[in-house]
Amino acid sequence: MAIIDRLAARFPQEQRSVIEDVVAEEHALLDDGPIRDYIPVLVERAAKLRLAHSQPDRLGQVAPAGGTIGV
Repeated sequence: MAIIDRLAARFPQEQRSVIEDVVAEEHALLDDGPIRDYIPVLVERAAKLRLAHSQPDRLGQVAPAGGTIGV
């Protein structure tokens, strides 16, 4: 799947299985939507945000979703 390949290239430290799970979860959240044309774009954006927030910051800490770690 192209989305998983792009995310794997952007987040090489994440296991591919984690990326696949995140993409599947995001896709499931949008699966019942009436407009299906943009689902791949929305899935990739949401997965990218989730994976970015799971990245350790420069101090080796993981920032909480939607926030940053204060020093």
